[in-house]
Amino acid sequence: MSFDSLPALMKCQDPLVIFKSWFQLAQEKAPRSPETEGTAMVLSTVNAKGFPSSRVVLLKEIHENKFVFFTNYHSKKAHDLFENPQVSITFHWSHLVRQVNIQGIASKTSREISENYWKSRPKESQVSQSLSLQSEPIPQGIVLETEFEKTKNRFLGHEIPCPQHWGGIQILPHTFEFWIGKPNRLHDRVTFSFDGKTWTHQQLYP
Repeated sequence: MSFDSLPALMKCQDPLVIFKSWFQLAQEKAPRSPETEGTAMVLSTVNAKGFPSSRVVLLKEIHENKFVFFTNYHSKKAHDLFENPQVSITFHWSHLVRQVNIQGIASKTSREISENYWKSRPKESQVSQSLSLQSEPIPQGIVLETEFEKTKNRFLGHEIPCPQHWGGIQILPHTFEFWIGKPNRLHDRVTFSFDGKTWTHQQLYP
């Protein structure tokens, strides 16, 4: 089922089924880059002082109903969600005229998941992550391209181990909102909420 109308959305009892259908379609129909246009999501966090931040990250997998992306654990986004694990992620697929907003609780993935994904990454990506002090100021005189070549040469002929400060973040969803845009502005909106046992859903005004 394509879930391209309000009746179809309202018949479904599992929001993950809808999401996976839309997610697959978004990648198949992406006009340029399926990896970035199909999997890009806006991750919004709120730090301990109550200040919000948003940035685009890529969804890499859905593991045991959790949405997984990977990052440097020293980054601002990681600091924010370690202080306050309540986050939201938003997928906006303009080529489908559809959007999904998800709220949930963030936590680290297992080390096994992080290391398995690390091994699948291109070596140059591993080099970049190994030397990056993400979000920290770059000291005067440091040239990233030079540091990149130094790190690359240091591991020449060897596997680059997954740094302890790098790994997966998983988001366990507790609300979904699905949006389908319409020319007359009477957009379809359906929200799903989880009460700990079952999902309930309802239609919202545009």
